Order: sequence, then structure tokens, then C-alpha cells
Amino acid sequence: MNGANSILDELTNMGSKLGDLPRSMPFSVPGAYFETFATDTQKVINEVNEPETVPAWGKGLPYKVPTGYFETWPQILFQM
Repeated sequence: MNGANSILDELTNMGSKLGDLPRSMPFSVPGAYFETFATDTQKVINEVNEPETVPAWGKGLPYKVPTGYFETWPQILFQM
């Protein structure tokens, strides 16, 4: 008895449904995946290490909150 059959027998004896599943690989690797893996990975690393691009509008906040807004908001809310 080979290893695959003994595992299948063990799963069956345990009452597991795993033994009923097909033994084929459901996934595949795209063509030339391993041939281009190193260069593709290096390209991603280079892109991550590039300096951050700051939009033309700058880093300032577009909205201004009036002074004391958060301190007075509960009173204003409960007066409504």
C-alpha cells in the first residue's frame, strides 16, 4: 500500500469527507511565471522605493474648523 492510499484509508476511517475530494490540482501558474518572477519582483520593489509624489495642491487641509467648534457642538446639538 502506498502513502496516498494509507492517507485516504485513514481519512475514510475517521469519517472525513476529505477523502472524497478529487486529487487534482485546481490552481495553475501563468506561463513564464518563474522565468519573469525575479524581474517582476524587482520592478515592484523599485516602484515602492520611489519618492512619494505630492499633489500640486499641497498638503494643506481644504477645510477650516471654527475655534471652539468641538467644545460647543454638544450644547448646540442638544438645543435642536
